[in-house]
Amino acid sequence: MRVRDWKASDIPKLRKIYESSDYKFDFPDPSSPLMEDVFIVEDASGEPILAGYAVRSVEMIMMVRPDHALVKIQAIAKLHEAMRESLEKKGYDQAFAVVGDHLKSYARHMQRIFGWRKDFALYRIFR
Repeated sequence: MRVRDWKASDIPKLRKIYESSDYKFDFPDPSSPLMEDVFIVEDASGEPILAGYAVRSVEMIMMVRPDHALVKIQAIAKLHEAMRESLEKKGYDQAFAVVGDHLKSYARHMQRIFGWRKDFALYRIFR
């Protein structure tokens, strides 16, 4: 086994790996300007075993003062639209918000009102 950079001829093989599994994310585009690194681990015959993608992404952080629930939702709506517009202009097509258990009601509002979706468990490396 060895690790190497990706090449365009890997795409059909990676797509086959992707389609043979039940991944919950969209097939990643290794040529995207938001890709920091794409590595392939290949077997002795040069066939990809796996691909690792380091995608530049946005983590959303929000601080809200204690206030009436309706005021908070209205303020979140304004922030949501401004952030979406700004990030789309910069080339991003997704952003992530880490919501602690104590803020589950906000998570429900983000899903119901703003169309956010619960995606997957998050694990931190480094730090």
